[in-house]
Amino acid sequence: MMILLFVLSLAQAQDTANWQVVGERVISAPAREAGIRHLPLDLLIESGSKWSQATNLKTQLDKTSRILRQCGVVIGEVNIQTVVWNPKTLLEMENASPYDGPNELILMRTVQTPVLKTLGFLYGLNSVPSTASAYNRTSVRRLSSHTVDATPLCETFHITEHHMDYRRVPGANATYDTFAHELVHLMGDVGHIEVYGNLMSAMDGRNSKTGSLTTDQCALINQYPLIVTP
Repeated sequence: MMILLFVLSLAQAQDTANWQVVGERVISAPAREAGIRHLPLDLLIESGSKWSQATNLKTQLDKTSRILRQCGVVIGEVNIQTVVWNPKTLLEMENASPYDGPNELILMRTVQTPVLKTLGFLYGLNSVPSTASAYNRTSVRRLSSHTVDATPLCETFHITEHHMDYRRVPGANATYDTFAHELVHLMGDVGHIEVYGNLMSAMDGRNSKTGSLTTDQCALINQYPLIVTP
C-alpha cells in the first residue's frame, strides 16, 4: 500500500503565523507532449530574494526541466506564494536544538493539511543558515524513528539562493543543478551515490556532479506518486 504523503496546502499557508503572503501567481503547465509527464510544484519564495525575480525563477525551472526530461518528466504547473517570514520564527529556527529534529520542522508545526503537491521553500541569503535539503519518505521515516515526528516535512525541499549558482557546489559542472538534485531526492526517494558524473553524486572531484541520471534512477523517479500525466 502506498505510503500516505503529507505536504502543505498553499491555501492553509495563508493562515499560518510563520509567514505573511505578499504575492501569488501561477506558472501554467507546459503544452502536452507525447511521453512526457508533469511534476506540479508549490513554492513558497522569500520576498526580495533572487528566487522572487521572475527571470531567475524561469531560468531555474527550465534547467530543472531539461535535467528531468531525460526521465520523461518536466516541471508542470507551479503555484507560487511570495512570503515574508516571521522574524520570531526565523530566530526560533536559528536557535533550535538538533535533538528536536530539523529546524525546518518549525515552519510546518501549525500545518496539518495532507497531500497536494511537492513543496519547495526558497530562501534568500540572510533569513536562514545556508541550506539545500530535501525530506523524502525514507529520510522522514528515519528521522521520526530517532527524534520527533517529521511527517509534516515529507515531500518538502529547502534551498537558499546562493545554491542557484552551480559554481558554489564542489565538483559540479555547468550541467549540474541543486534544485533538480533536491527534487530527485524526493521523486526517487533516493540518497547520494558514490559515482562520478551524476546528479546525485556524493563525490567532490572535478565534474563529479553533473546533470546526468541513470536508467535506474529514472525508473525510481517515474514511480513518484505526485507526477501527473497531462
